[in-house]
Amino acid sequence: FDGGIIGTLKNSVNLYRGQVTFPLPLLNLPGRNGLSVALQAIYQGVTTDEATTWNMDAPTDVLGLGWTFPLEQITAIPAVDASQETMTYLLIAGGQQKLLIPGDALNEYHSQEYEFWKITFDPQNNTWTVLREGGEAYLYGGSEQFIETGVKWGNWDGSSTQASGQTFAKAWQLRQIQNTWGDTISFAY
Repeated sequence: FDGGIIGTLKNSVNLYRGQVTFPLPLLNLPGRNGLSVALQAIYQGVTTDEATTWNMDAPTDVLGLGWTFPLEQITAIPAVDASQETMTYLLIAGGQQKLLIPGDALNEYHSQEYEFWKITFDPQNNTWTVLREGGEAYLYGGSEQFIETGVKWGNWDGSSTQASGQTFAKAWQLRQIQNTWGDTISFAY
């Protein structure tokens, strides 16, 4: 570890739970006009139960126990049923989860922490757009490759003995970042 990581470790302990959580930068590629690619792993300390659970019962991430590769995405969480009207949405970015609150206009949202971002959903194209304060547009979903689906039966989205069900979008992966000069970073999964 370099000196910067050790300093980060000292400040990464949750004083309430005693859990260590810290990011480990793996790669940073500068691009044109401030558009860059950064890749990081995140460590979240584990409990004794997690450490002693057989991997077949609770598989770990590709990086190992406690480590994750956070994917930037917007996730839908059903409340009581699997209808679109009762979904709660989370923006997962930079290893943090931001609750999305419906705005004044139809299909417009803002984060609970209220960052100066314009967040909109286009149901016809199944695309989320997050316009951040620096003018960068983050696009999520838009095609099968970038949308994770679930199956629901009427208003139920859990296990079922019924053979027929209807698919619904439950996560939209980051597809593209575009800055105000038209430079883009495109992703593939």
